[in-house]
Amino acid sequence: MATYVETKDVNILIDPGVALAPRRFGLPPHPVELEKLEEDWKRIVYYAERSDVIIVTHYHYDHHNPKRYTDVIYKDKVVLLKDPMENINYNQSRRGLYFIKQIENYADRIEIADSKEFKFEDTVIKFSKPVPHGINTKLGYVLEVYVYDGKHSFLFTSDVEGPPLKEQVEFMYEMNPNVIYIDGPMTYLLGSRYPEEELNKSLAHLTSLNDLTNLRVFIIDHHLLRDANWLSWVIDVYEAAKVRRIWVGTAAEFMGLSPLLLEAHRKELYESEASNLPELTT
Repeated sequence: MATYVETKDVNILIDPGVALAPRRFGLPPHPVELEKLEEDWKRIVYYAERSDVIIVTHYHYDHHNPKRYTDVIYKDKVVLLKDPMENINYNQSRRGLYFIKQIENYADRIEIADSKEFKFEDTVIKFSKPVPHGINTKLGYVLEVYVYDGKHSFLFTSDVEGPPLKEQVEFMYEMNPNVIYIDGPMTYLLGSRYPEEELNKSLAHLTSLNDLTNLRVFIIDHHLLRDANWLSWVIDVYEAAKVRRIWVGTAAEFMGLSPLLLEAHRKELYESEASNLPELTT
């Protein structure tokens, strides 16, 4: 979910991390996934070098990595990050404190961002209060990020896993952005870690976000696209967006690409020696 935002005043990189599920369908990452991982790290470094501000919304390893390219990604940057001591679970607190130690000699300055606002000339970066990482606080909390340059606005939800909870959508309604990037529900874990009731709440919230008066672009990705049948879950969201003439799609489609669902197709990757990637797009 690493995201680069460029305004007329400042260049921002949010959650500069990438990771692979260690097991999926009982299988480890396929060599094709490992190759794509390294490709994505190169892209993250490329955009980090062009950034002034680095944001870390929470301390899961697909959103930050304390051991890879820290001397490049965080060198001379303003780093705005989740408080590692407050509104956080034990594992993320431990990771956050370790992470700060790894970057403090490289960063220009490090700031706690929870519920705060930062200004870079005419560009405002505003953070939500810590909100649950998913259906409850078991996995800790994340920060949502709003960027406004005086004309255009963008909102990054981080890992709200849906969003299933009212407190997760409050910031979205308050900020009323032009572009929203949301991680979507964890349908691939439906019935185990993600109850059907929470899925229904998430889908209702996603559909209702089309009522945001300023919204023009609605990007849904990350957790949702770990499900090969992701599109079938969000038909109502697409229909509501169509009525409002809001563009809706994946992060890949926003960039003019086809979604490449490697994790969702890991079993097929192992079953096919040829691994014909174009056949794995949706």
